[in-house]
Amino acid sequence: MSEITIRKATIKDAEKLRELRLRLLKHYPDVYGTSYQAQVKHGLEETVKEIENYSRFGSAIFVAADKDKLVGMCRIEPTEDTEVAYAGRMGVLPEYLGKGVGKLLFDHRLTWAREYGYKKLTAIVRKKNTRAVAFLAKQGLKIISEGNYRGVPEWNLEMKIER
Repeated sequence: MSEITIRKATIKDAEKLRELRLRLLKHYPDVYGTSYQAQVKHGLEETVKEIENYSRFGSAIFVAADKDKLVGMCRIEPTEDTEVAYAGRMGVLPEYLGKGVGKLLFDHRLTWAREYGYKKLTAIVRKKNTRAVAFLAKQGLKIISEGNYRGVPEWNLEMKIER
């Protein structure tokens, strides 16, 4: 494995980001709030719009790159509470699991949240995604409540962002 770099996604990443998302959905069909079939219909134009939308203040899509190959991604966005950021969708290709890519993405997202003045980071994870729950707990998030989205049980997690 080469050196992994973490950076904010740009419009130039749209095609590779769409391909990464499709690969992640194929490998992890039960962990995201969408399906592979739905994302196949999600054209390149939609990915471009998503990157543009996440380029506004306090939001970002970060990608992990191994040279020119995107191997992971995560999102962060503001919530209605201006002191709380939401740690959105995150994924790492299976062949890169256990190699620190998720930690690099998480740390980059946390630094971003800190720089924008957020005091808390929240996440929502499907209960059956035990790997993600364990990963986020290791990063310092704690389960604060449970929820249910469209009949799917979820955990609500939160952490205080230290300065």
